[in-house]
Amino acid sequence: MSVVHVYLDGMQDVVSRLQRLESPVLRRRVLQTAGRYLVAANKSRVDTQIGIDGKAFGPYSTNTHHKRPRRRKMLARLIRRLDLLNLSDSSVTVGWKNPVNTDIGVKHQQGFKMVMSAKENASSLDGSRSYVESYKDPATRRQALALIDAGFKHRQKGKGYTTPTVRWITQNMNKGQAGFLLSLLRGAKQHWVIDLPARRFFGATSQELQLLVSVITRSLDEVTG
Repeated sequence: MSVVHVYLDGMQDVVSRLQRLESPVLRRRVLQTAGRYLVAANKSRVDTQIGIDGKAFGPYSTNTHHKRPRRRKMLARLIRRLDLLNLSDSSVTVGWKNPVNTDIGVKHQQGFKMVMSAKENASSLDGSRSYVESYKDPATRRQALALIDAGFKHRQKGKGYTTPTVRWITQNMNKGQAGFLLSLLRGAKQHWVIDLPARRFFGATSQELQLLVSVITRSLDEVTG
């Protein structure tokens, strides 16, 4: 799922015109226009939070361990990294240059289940977390906010136990410490299953394919005069 494959079946007029275009530079220009259209179409789809199947994106997961509501749109960070990968005078591919982003996209597109533990302090699939991360890295802002919401307090000289600021937590705690404390404060289970529902956000709808043909036709008209 690292690229979008678009086949213009039944649209041989457009395909033939593209193949008859003798200049490799002009063919490349047309295909670049088509690729940019696909990138924009997928970004627009994520913005509406409606999948190719016409269904609204479901919740992040069925896991109830994390109760903080999401404040940003699903897949917003991931889709910003979508780009043209390989452009030639015969084809163009759309996808992610970073294989980690590709893997995240696959899991969202197809659905995914994984068992997590409190100590692992796993992070979200939309780019705000990574699958392999050092416990010694500074605690994240998200962890800090979660700790504060869970009632975490630290001992401050001369003031007893007080609620720390987000800045204090991110500067004085690492991810492993923050994750472990959060699990204790929440009374969380040591292991839980994250069931990520499939959401078909990547590709092209039949309407988008029809528009793509118009985009290619218009581009051909421009380069052929």
